[in-house]
Amino acid sequence: MVTAAWVVSALALALSGLHFYRVRSAAGFLLMVPKLIAGALSLYIALAGAAVAFVASAAALPAVEGALPGLRAGLAVPGALGALAAWLSSLYAVRAGSPRADFAEVFGPEWLERIPAETRRRLPRRGWNWLLPGSPPPVWHRDVTLWRLPDTDRPLLADIWEPAEGVERSGLAFLYFHGSAWHFLDKDFGTRAFFRHLTGQGHVVVDVAYRLCPETDLFGMVADVKRAVVWMKENADRYGVDPSRVVVGGGSAGAHIALLAAYLAGDRGPAHRFTEPDLAGRDTSVAGVVSFYGPTDMRACYEHTGARIFNETARLLGAGGAPPGPAGRFLARFLRAAPPRLGHVSVLAEGVSGIVRNALGVAPEEAGELWDLASPTAHVRADVPPTLIFQGDADCLVPVEATREFYERLRRAGARALYVEYPWTEHAFDLGVVRLSPPAQNAVYHLDRFLAFLASSS
Repeated sequence: MVTAAWVVSALALALSGLHFYRVRSAAGFLLMVPKLIAGALSLYIALAGAAVAFVASAAALPAVEGALPGLRAGLAVPGALGALAAWLSSLYAVRAGSPRADFAEVFGPEWLERIPAETRRRLPRRGWNWLLPGSPPPVWHRDVTLWRLPDTDRPLLADIWEPAEGVERSGLAFLYFHGSAWHFLDKDFGTRAFFRHLTGQGHVVVDVAYRLCPETDLFGMVADVKRAVVWMKENADRYGVDPSRVVVGGGSAGAHIALLAAYLAGDRGPAHRFTEPDLAGRDTSVAGVVSFYGPTDMRACYEHTGARIFNETARLLGAGGAPPGPAGRFLARFLRAAPPRLGHVSVLAEGVSGIVRNALGVAPEEAGELWDLASPTAHVRADVPPTLIFQGDADCLVPVEATREFYERLRRAGARALYVEYPWTEHAFDLGVVRLSPPAQNAVYHLDRFLAFLASSS
């Protein structure tokens, strides 16, 4: 029992300490996954620590001490460690699961009454709980062709998630664009529980496999968002969607291109740079946009992330002729074994300069006005679509200061915007474990209300 108590308390304390660790280097980046796991399981880590502390307290009772001599002394330190772990993880869970955005300030004091009573009954009642309630199994259509790109006839694919039979449809479609650093990953990456929940709310979800660098650049990616919007509007009747209730959103780079597409709908002014010929004259307007930790200021993101993460990663992989170390060799083997859309060693070996060059078409020092053109914060206006923003304040890839400034610009412009910031919370906090994680559950709490309001708006 003493050995088990030591193992549980030490592990719980180590994971609890990760809540407050901030990733500041490529080496530290290796702790990002354990940190995300610790955040997602914070309630259960607290419970495990509390259990050890409780057992240690029980061992101090005279009856137990008399029956099991020596147990009290053996459990004293593990009990103290468990109590500390329980406190730290409880602190994180409560703080990260409790932020509230003021819907009444943005949408008016009667905003909740505008949502039908049946829809309100489906909304989560709390910002977080031990486990987010499940939803009926959705109808899942994989690899649906949304578009065939001009010249190459290359299909733009997506997975379509429809509400289960018997779930009342909201008439709203949520088009989701995965995180990628503009180069990596694919649709259906850590989002199944999230999409199942959204279909349980009556929404149709379109999970888009947009093109990535080096196949295209940032402008082509935003054009793919617009193609998905046009496709959804033209196929709205087929999926029980109101074409005026199409919302775009995503995580990280996916959120970035969703924001740009939403704020630069149409093909006039700066929007024409993101509108390819096959989209000319098409309706690409949306009812709203959702950003999970999306870059809002490209220059700030470059300065925040480049030297701290990507340039150091390049050195690990052997940039500049130096032989890669053990960590670099491991990373290279991992990425080479990944499917093409899941990893590109070449661009990582070039550091942040390679990422910027592929995305914008020029080297960072030559970007000039492209920094602003590619930054949602430069396109803020009073008439941008309603915007919901989620951001962790410990994000190692997207600077929280830039996201705060973006939100303040939206407020000053008179745009309808909601901002939810999570303390001690890292990038990608919502992926994989949305039903367990306090900040992910809190994000779902806000997203459900945001989408329900937009679905009920005329």
